[in-house]
Amino acid sequence: MSRKAANKLVGEALKQSGHASPSGRLLNRARDEWLKRVVQDVQDRAHLTGRSELRSLHVRSIGIAEINRGRYKLPADYSHGLTVDLLDATHTGLSQSGATSSVTLASSEDITAADAEGRYILMTAGESKGQYRQITDYDTTTKIASVDKNWDAHLTPASGDSYEVIDASYPIDAEAPEELTLHSVRSNSGRPCRRTIYEKELVFDRAVDKTYGIMLWYYSNPSSLPFSDDTWVRLLDEWMNVLTLGVQFRALRESDDDTAVNVQVDYETSMRSLLEREQDAGRELTSFEVAQ
Repeated sequence: MSRKAANKLVGEALKQSGHASPSGRLLNRARDEWLKRVVQDVQDRAHLTGRSELRSLHVRSIGIAEINRGRYKLPADYSHGLTVDLLDATHTGLSQSGATSSVTLASSEDITAADAEGRYILMTAGESKGQYRQITDYDTTTKIASVDKNWDAHLTPASGDSYEVIDASYPIDAEAPEELTLHSVRSNSGRPCRRTIYEKELVFDRAVDKTYGIMLWYYSNPSSLPFSDDTWVRLLDEWMNVLTLGVQFRALRESDDDTAVNVQVDYETSMRSLLEREQDAGRELTSFEVAQ
């Protein structure tokens, strides 16, 4: 869907630059090169003005920490500004089944409705691994937990999928790679207290002793993401004006059109307006993989 939105946006921008019937080659270039270049322009301008933390690029990612592992791949779009929390749970089990917006917990599950409702459930293994939703209603008789929004497509919990009802969160302190080396990575497993980034991986000070959720907040570089990603869906909506003007400006400049100068002024103005409303705040949810 987002790819169609990207095609529509660049098609309109090219039309405004005089390309009534742009070739497929030009459309592809406008989408895959110029559109991403506009996003980079915004990021570069934000950095120059001291506002590199852009609200729409602040994303949340949920991963699974597996027993005896201490290194995890960072999301492909990770740019900077990482914070890390471990998610822990008292109530865990294997789901009996799932539906579009619910999951049936284990028949032996003894959590009360008061304890379950409002908490988040994390699917830690199986077909639904990595799904993270807030429980809005729980029936202690049927064991059915309703969640705040539908599970992602093809990731509905199935019989035997592992879950955790999250009731604790532990922030993990950052250290420079050399500092973590000086303290040494502990050989015994446990709950990590410190972490660093090394060779595009998140490295804990010890391997984990049990299954945890890993919650990351960071600033995204969307140029590495497909247009189907939620970050692009958001940008194509919230940054529509500056993206359209940026592509239009590049198309006119490519054609040596004198009106490119005027469109550039509009582009710069739109970019300044965008930066004024972009603030440091967390937004979306993505996923990442365990390092092999």
